[in-house]
Amino acid sequence: MSHEIFENWLLESRPLSDEEHHRLHTHLQECAQCRALAKVNRLLHSATLAAPRPGFDQRFARRLAAYRQREQRQRYGGYLILTLAGTGTLAWMLALYVGRFLGSPATGLASLILSVFSLLNLLDFLSHLGPILFRLAFALLPASLPSAVGMALGGAILIGLLELKHFVRQRKELKT
Repeated sequence: MSHEIFENWLLESRPLSDEEHHRLHTHLQECAQCRALAKVNRLLHSATLAAPRPGFDQRFARRLAAYRQREQRQRYGGYLILTLAGTGTLAWMLALYVGRFLGSPATGLASLILSVFSLLNLLDFLSHLGPILFRLAFALLPASLPSAVGMALGGAILIGLLELKHFVRQRKELKT
């Protein structure tokens, strides 16, 4: 027998019709589970609520404000670290290309073209991986979406650096 309708009647605060009241009373005589639920429900409704201690509102508001401030500082610290890491990575990559162009414009141009192709390859890879990462990020970090985007960009930069390292190693092998 389904208890759902009787459980709903026991837990709802609306008054029951005469027929519903009769059906519930009959069911309670036969069902120990629903009798226990009715007893717990009566006890909960008869309990008096304890008033919070004096000053609770102020203490809670202070703790909440401190928590939000600490969370904001951590978030800004993370943004700062990601920004500095991205800027440093970009400066390092630009320094490599400027050095190549100054040494030999033809080698620098070839290096730039190969890097563009590597970047296109990386973008193709991320176009397949991106939807999976975003679904995962939205499922796990809905409140920290900016952080998740920053981490994804950091991961993309890391993959780009690994591609660049691989490219430099290939170029050295070709020269020897």
